[in-house]
Amino acid sequence: MERHFANQRGLNREDDRLPLRGQLLGFEDALDAYYDARGWHNDGTASNMAQSD
Repeated sequence: MERHFANQRGLNREDDRLPLRGQLLGFEDALDAYYDARGWHNDGTASNMAQSD
């Protein structure tokens, strides 16, 4: 629900960053796995199913 609220305000994958993102190897792969586990789309938006949680 919180992610859906954030998506409605324009937040997406581009906003999911760490201050030192260039220094963390595998960040994009970890982000993909996290989105998959949450049932979100690859762009960081919540799916309809995830919004009902």
